[in-house]
Amino acid sequence: MSRLLRIVGATLALGIYFALAPIGYAVFAVWSGLPSPRPEARRRRFQRILHRAFRGMHALVKRLDLVDFAPESVRGRAPDVPCLLVANHPTLVDISALLATLDPVVFPVKPGLYRRFWARPLLATAGAFEGPGADPIGVAAFVETAVARLQRGDRVLVFPEGTRSSGTMPDAFGRAAIEIAVRAEVPVVPISIRCEPRWLTKESRLLSPPSAVPQLHVHILEAIPAPTRDSSSRELRDIVQSRIQTDLDSA
Repeated sequence: MSRLLRIVGATLALGIYFALAPIGYAVFAVWSGLPSPRPEARRRRFQRILHRAFRGMHALVKRLDLVDFAPESVRGRAPDVPCLLVANHPTLVDISALLATLDPVVFPVKPGLYRRFWARPLLATAGAFEGPGADPIGVAAFVETAVARLQRGDRVLVFPEGTRSSGTMPDAFGRAAIEIAVRAEVPVVPISIRCEPRWLTKESRLLSPPSAVPQLHVHILEAIPAPTRDSSSRELRDIVQSRIQTDLDSA
């Protein structure tokens, strides 16, 4: 497909989202506000809906030759136990690709998005939680909430760069995200993500796709055994980033 047709496809995908999203968010807002005798069952139902919605989204963008990614193409498998899933963040579609792959999983959301009235009912009911802000209090609350999710039995997905990578390689990982695993004493699962050719990065715009169809590659690496409470989160962070970097370098 030509680059021009992919620009048309990207515009079409955006149009579909903006046409359907308000209806979906309104339905979830009403549904989440209804009393439920089984809140845990409703949470899992919302998680499954998110998972299937993102699988459908990626099937559409693959069909439109926007991004070549299928959950079935992911290398490796995350353990079915409470664990901290740690990924680098090169593109805008990293989170949607992982949510299309992993079920169930919970994740932090940037405060600006999480606090929006139309998004919070769906996100909160599905188990998502507010990510760290710039202040230390917000970071501490983020760590405590993530630990509580792990202790509840969830798998937690984080992007310790905090935003998309500024270049071809991951930026320095933040320590707070890795501190979650130390406090909860759960395994850490590194996940490497690369997009070739690069698109939807900090340097590229949605309506400026490359001439070739971008391929998104996701590799779930071997889990790092659970740390103890007296482990160094700084050392563990360096190990996690090194494993992801090594995998990206070997591609």
